[in-house]
Amino acid sequence: MYEQSGVRVPAHGFSILKIAEMLNSVHLRDLVPEAKRAAVMMVLETSNTPLHDVIEDAARRERVLNDYESRQQQTFQNYKAAKQQQKEETQAEIERLTEQLRLKIQANEKDLTSEKSRLDEWRTRKREEERRIRSAMSQLRGTQSQANGEVALGSASPPRQPSLPEIMTGAGFRR
Repeated sequence: MYEQSGVRVPAHGFSILKIAEMLNSVHLRDLVPEAKRAAVMMVLETSNTPLHDVIEDAARRERVLNDYESRQQQTFQNYKAAKQQQKEETQAEIERLTEQLRLKIQANEKDLTSEKSRLDEWRTRKREEERRIRSAMSQLRGTQSQANGEVALGSASPPRQPSLPEIMTGAGFRR
């Protein structure tokens, strides 16, 4: 990342990363902060490395890190916005499908109600037709008994009546 941003190790070899490495070495790690500082300053002085060069290196590296973080943050924000957009589109699709399926359920319920009404109307017509048939049959039974000279006193067995399915399949019932 540093190399891609043009940050190179100075010619004298003392970058801020080298100083951090020195501070974490087994020779300096356990020293108090003042002793660590003195040791680092002595190394820089003996190698004729200006402190200003190391501070400049640290500043350049921090800028590179901050710039990279900004780009990463922007990349994340773009990614987050895209995912939010996908979420909203998915939610809209869910709502659209839910509405579509709700309308389908309503249509099915309406069709079911319509078919139930049609069946109920047919049953009403059927009962009316059955009453009409029975009424006509009662007239015929009375006529048939008189034609045979029978007296309807209840002792003679009544003539066989055709069943309703037989009557309904006859030529007289057409609807």
